[in-house]
Order: sequence, then structure tokens, then C-alpha cells
Amino acid sequence: MTVGFLGKIVMPENKKARYLYKKQWAANNRERVRQTRIKWVSENMERVRQYGRDWARKHPNHRKPSVIAYMKEYNKINRDKLNSMKREIYKANRENYLLAARERSWKKKGINMTVSDYKTKLIQQDSKCKICERHSSELKKALAVDHDHVTGQTRDLLCLECNWFIVRVLEKYGDLILKGQNYLEDWKKK
Repeated sequence: MTVGFLGKIVMPENKKARYLYKKQWAANNRERVRQTRIKWVSENMERVRQYGRDWARKHPNHRKPSVIAYMKEYNKINRDKLNSMKREIYKANRENYLLAARERSWKKKGINMTVSDYKTKLIQQDSKCKICERHSSELKKALAVDHDHVTGQTRDLLCLECNWFIVRVLEKYGDLILKGQNYLEDWKKK
């Protein structure tokens, strides 16, 4: 390590010296490096996952029994450390984890909607159920995506009660609701 003009530390020109300097700096700033890594991973979660998937496809036989045994032993010894790192990453990125899980759930159900579509729809509806107009802050769960179960076409965002009513009652017995309403109106006239 060399000291340059005005006493500032200058990176060495030599490759090996530069490597040793970086290694020493990382050792002296472990917590800072760890926090930076956690932040980067939480911001680039999909990129990290895709890299892992691509690497696994290119190396199908990378998990030899000796490596698996080593990984299990390492995970057992460092369980607390690994879990605390996972918790920190989850806390830093909780909203994105939940939205990604929701999007996977929509795809399984055949609902063609992305997280950005959901957020746009939420803004359009002022975070309120389209039927009862209760605000999402009053609800225990997030607004559900109402969709046609035959075509998969999305409609609007509804609270769970209104969505349940649409799915269980109106879609199956819509004509009976109208008949029941007419029946009650006829009795009121009498």
C-alpha cells in the first residue's frame, strides 16, 4: 500500500499487491461488505436466482455425494448465521417476496396479471374494493384479483368477502338472485 499526494491511500499498481490490499480492506470492513452484499442480493433477487438456475443447467453433475455431505455439514454448523442472513434479506425485501409469491399463485390459477398490473389497478381503484368500497387498510388481507374462471380474464380488485360472493353466488346463481329480488319487491307492494 502506498501513500500518495496529500496523504491519501493509493491502490498499488502491482496486481498481487492490489489483490492483497483489497483482501485486507475486506477483512477490516467485514460488516460493511456483508451489508452491501445483503442489499445487492435483495435488490437483484431475480438475477441471482436466474444465475443459479443457469449454472445448475450447465453443471448437471456438480452435486457429488462428497460435496452434498460437505454442504450439509457446513449448513448444520453455520445454521444461525445463514438464518440471520436470510431473515435480514427477507426483511429488507419483504414486500417484493410477497408480491412475487402472489404472482406465482396467479399464474397457477390461470390469472394473467403481473405485480405492476396489480399496483396499477390498485391505484386506479384508490386501494378500495370495487363493490363495497372498503379501503385495503381496513381489511385483514390484500384485495383479491377477480377474474372469469372460464376465460381467465381479469376484472377488478375485490375484498375477499365480495370476491367470494361473486364466485360462489352470482356466477352460479345470478338468475336466482334477480328472481329473488323481484319476489321481495312483489311482497313489498302487497
